[in-house]
Amino acid sequence: MGYDVRWVRYDDTLHTAAFVKAASQEAEARGGLEVEFKRGAGVTRLLVKLPRSALEVQPGESERAPDEGERWGEIHFSVIPSAQRGFEVLRHFPDERGYIALSRSGDDVLMLRDDGVVSRWDGVAVHDGPRVSEGFLDDLWSPEPGVAWVVGDETYHLGPSGWTRVETGAGVPLHRVSGRHARDVWAVGEGVVFHWDGAQWSRIPSPDFGVGYGLWVDAEGVWLTGSNVKLLRLEGSQMVPVEIPDGASAEHSWYEAIFRSGGELWLAAEGECVRWNRGGATVLRTGVEGPSAFAGTSSDALILVGTCTSACWDGGSWSPVESLTERYVDACVYSDGSILASNPDEGLTRLVPRGTHAVLSVSSGFSSNRNLWLSIAELAAAIARRLNMTVQP
Repeated sequence: MGYDVRWVRYDDTLHTAAFVKAASQEAEARGGLEVEFKRGAGVTRLLVKLPRSALEVQPGESERAPDEGERWGEIHFSVIPSAQRGFEVLRHFPDERGYIALSRSGDDVLMLRDDGVVSRWDGVAVHDGPRVSEGFLDDLWSPEPGVAWVVGDETYHLGPSGWTRVETGAGVPLHRVSGRHARDVWAVGEGVVFHWDGAQWSRIPSPDFGVGYGLWVDAEGVWLTGSNVKLLRLEGSQMVPVEIPDGASAEHSWYEAIFRSGGELWLAAEGECVRWNRGGATVLRTGVEGPSAFAGTSSDALILVGTCTSACWDGGSWSPVESLTERYVDACVYSDGSILASNPDEGLTRLVPRGTHAVLSVSSGFSSNRNLWLSIAELAAAIARRLNMTVQP
């Protein structure tokens, strides 16, 4: 037998953290039910322990009463990816606090404001943190919850004792920061590259690349773009220039954004981008002026944001993201199935893969005769109402 109902919705609650929060609130409202969350394979499982007195048999099921004691019921939550490619806007969140840099941090997103405050987005709301500095700050990166770096005129580190200023020895402001993990962090300033090994910052030899625009760090290497040298890559213990195939970069003096996935490198300049893979380099028209950042899951699902225009790559072509038109988008980040984009003056915009939906379902029974008790289904329905999910037959 069993019972399985799906709720499909397109509101702002796609984030898994929203489900955990809604389920916790509902359990607390019902007298502190014992709940346990488990995650894996894209599904969040909620195990709920209910007293026997709370259980009612599901209509149409066996009337056999449950044994004495308590029972565990199971509710599943998952975000189902779409077969379509590209992204669509889910919701815009008006906010004039000015977020200039975003970084995924576990299930949340850390956001650097232009006044030096670091806030946290939990998928539902913004939670303001402390002002790290009153000086100029430019970028933010977090490898894990509770750990982060902020760079600008000065460099700050978030650790167990909170935010502390760290001396890098750069002598110039740092503009970009990224890394692989907490003991492998990279930062770029004007003509300088620095590396943090978990104990100290050290300068990495590099040619005079001018202003560092884009920085990309992954398991296979470190890349950056500059005003004097279009592209550099870490070779051994130093940064060396990389020649872009003839004809692919002739129109542009530099690239302002960089992205890498699946062996492909993307470089964005005014109105165009270079897609470079084993088959060679191809110039594609994006229509994005003043590109500032890429975000996405792969080379088949990308967003490129910039000055008054943003575009979406669907695996075959770039097309405008209409609701981001006439908005200057300074930063974007991929997190938990969606993309969060920031306009310094107007707020946050959330985008999801086209056709994405979420499923909230109840397991097919948890007693020896596979009955499903009504209180579990009611709890799932209450969670769905908190998430504004629409019931699908």
